[in-house]
Amino acid sequence: MKIKLKFILAMCSLMIGCSSNYSIEPNEVVLTYGESSISAVIQEDNVFEGIHDTDKETVEFSGTVTKQDTCYLVDVVVIREAKARKASQNLNTVIMLQSGEPVVIGGINNYLFSIMLKKQIKS
Repeated sequence: MKIKLKFILAMCSLMIGCSSNYSIEPNEVVLTYGESSISAVIQEDNVFEGIHDTDKETVEFSGTVTKQDTCYLVDVVVIREAKARKASQNLNTVIMLQSGEPVVIGGINNYLFSIMLKKQIKS
């Protein structure tokens, strides 16, 4: 009888835990462009910054993430610098995002830039 009671209590706890309405806050911003992507951790002050440096170019992105009800307001700046031509291009935008959903934020020449908020699971 005690085993059945423990089982019932465990199942009730599991059902309550699965049905509760909670959200996991994102802690990482991922910028994808062409065949490349850059990840940046969202700091405690809601600021993020990341860089991808290759022989041909440097791509930097930075900004802020602010919680707005069920969405997130992301203010992002992307700077792409070609090393051979010493040319620079900038993309600056503000967008509302849901966590886990990639959204195209703009393009520079043949590159489309998309951004996504995600929860990085640490092991």
